[in-house]
Amino acid sequence: MKFQDITSVLAFAGSALAHGGILSYTIDGKDYISNPYHLSDMTTNGAGDADIPDLTTPSIQRPYYWYPVEDVESSNMTCNYNAISNAPDFHATVPAGGNITAHWTSPEGGIFPYVGLSWRHSHGPMLAYLARCPGDSCANYKPEGAIWFKIAEAGMRPGEKDMTLNSAWWQSEINGYAGYDGEGYHYPAYPEGWSFNLPKRLKKGAYLIRHEIIMTAANPAQFYPNCAQLMVTGEGDKLPAAEVLVAFPGAYKASDPGIVIADWAMGWQPAEPRYNTSDYKMPGPKLWTGGN
Repeated sequence: MKFQDITSVLAFAGSALAHGGILSYTIDGKDYISNPYHLSDMTTNGAGDADIPDLTTPSIQRPYYWYPVEDVESSNMTCNYNAISNAPDFHATVPAGGNITAHWTSPEGGIFPYVGLSWRHSHGPMLAYLARCPGDSCANYKPEGAIWFKIAEAGMRPGEKDMTLNSAWWQSEINGYAGYDGEGYHYPAYPEGWSFNLPKRLKKGAYLIRHEIIMTAANPAQFYPNCAQLMVTGEGDKLPAAEVLVAFPGAYKASDPGIVIADWAMGWQPAEPRYNTSDYKMPGPKLWTGGN
């Protein structure tokens, strides 16, 4: 299925959809469709005679809802709503050191028909974690305990001094923020998505990759975790030490610096003066590079 096919179908979902998630992945040059729960509900959400995707097409992504998680102690922090172990035996093959790009979208009524081209939020970090699956597959694997390690993060742009600004954050540019100026949304050109490379010396095997956006312009903060299944190849021999492994839930506290920033919503209500700074602390453990 082509990326634009998913895009056109989602545009029929109307106001039943809210916020967003990863619409598609590009991994080692190959495109993979997403697996939002709402696609399976298109026939009752006003899609009518739209070209409904073939839902038997396997996806590397664990099913997810568009809605944010707001409780850091919730089991939904792992891989989104009810997606811990609901997955087929299908993985994206990628060599250690290979490239992964995630394309985020916000299929909300105010953004149609631009769904797939922009992300509704702009404040806060983007993070990516890996968890090694037992055996040779992640199918039906329920990730529990301190197994996740951080491999990528993107927070404030260099030189920015006020984290309350949309433009201060990398996610605003990378994901194509659809800005609103009081009169209407301003839609960006096609964003390239968030792209990074796996650690070059990562040991081969089956992994879950957990992308996450934390929308800090709200209190409580909004978390958007999405998980997908990878099969890493190559001759890598490195795995992280226990001190950089974390659990979801458990990796964050609601009071952590870098999570609790807004009094309620930055840009809508004034943030406290202590937030008007470039001193931002990324949530979670330190990055693991595998000795790259």
